Amino acid sequence: MLSKTQYWILTGGGALALGLLASNIWLYAGNRKVAGELEERQLYVQESAQLEVLYQDIAKSLAEVALRSNDTAVIAMLATQGIKVSPNQPAAAQVER
Repeated sequence: MLSKTQYWILTGGGALALGLLASNIWLYAGNRKVAGELEERQLYVQESAQLEVLYQDIAKSLAEVALRSNDTAVIAMLATQGIKVSPNQPAAAQVER
């Protein structure tokens, strides 16, 4: 048989072990949630990098058409997005970002 002191030491140790188990489960669930969010952000960055070339081509095409047709509204819209259009070359627009 166990003495009263041994009983309470073992009961406290068991309660502590259960508390540590519960906190481990809680931390694991939290880490999985954060890892999932990180994966989503990494995927977004990868997809954005792939689309950057397409966006640049669209901006160049818009600038060329705006210069050919002398469309100041499109040039102003590009300027609001931080894209400078300069009519230095008549055949191809020079787009700077």
